[in-house]
Amino acid sequence: MEILRDKAIMLRVRNPKQITTAIPNSKELPMNKVVVKWGLDEVLSLRSLNINAPSPITKRYSWPGQYKPFDHQKDTASFMTLNKKSFCFNEQGTGKTASAIWAADYLMTQGKVKRVLVICPLSIMDSAWRNDLFSFAMHRTVDVAHGSKEKRKKIINSGAEFVIINYDGVEVVKDEIAAGGFDLFIVDEATHYKNAQTKRWKTRQQDSQRRQLALDDDGYTCCTKPCRCLRPSQAGQSSIGAEVLRCMERYGDVEGNAVLLQT
Repeated sequence: MEILRDKAIMLRVRNPKQITTAIPNSKELPMNKVVVKWGLDEVLSLRSLNINAPSPITKRYSWPGQYKPFDHQKDTASFMTLNKKSFCFNEQGTGKTASAIWAADYLMTQGKVKRVLVICPLSIMDSAWRNDLFSFAMHRTVDVAHGSKEKRKKIINSGAEFVIINYDGVEVVKDEIAAGGFDLFIVDEATHYKNAQTKRWKTRQQDSQRRQLALDDDGYTCCTKPCRCLRPSQAGQSSIGAEVLRCMERYGDVEGNAVLLQT
């Protein structure tokens, strides 16, 4: 596999027509070679054919913000853009929030996402998420849905590209969220959803069934066993919850941030 001028991917394969039939922006070349446009849709199509093509975000994204990403943050953001449902189990202090913001921003630039709902603990809505969005995506509009029900409704309907809300606030304005045009959810510290019997979990599950795209931030940052239960590569293929919920219930007393993002 070769990246040509950051615009196309050239491959040598046994059956070139399998690719050219599935991907309109591709062309067969002599000697069983195929050149494919290096776009997100094309990469997702290649990966559906079991061809491990890299995300265009690695070379075709400006990585805005006050700080430049480390390689592991680029890898994390890349993984998130390549999986419509994903979980991040990176260790504490590795910049997961920034990776999620960059991934979401990239998907917005590609027209795949219009609005993002960030669900997180009340204590970090401003100190972490609003501040980090200003640091890494200052060109995006951001608002925090907190306060009275009417105030939350007004913010949900305001049209901000990123809306930040706490877990229990989702139940308060669930109808407005459902109609708010959110096509990407980021759930921070999803251990708050470990009990499937709670109203909080059921509300989030109902919302997730209406969505098409999911992005998860954080994981069991202080425990290795849950990471073995569901590795990120598996999570990208996973449904909303069976394996992760079993894992969370088993290790629910472990300190750390269990994060489940599903839309």
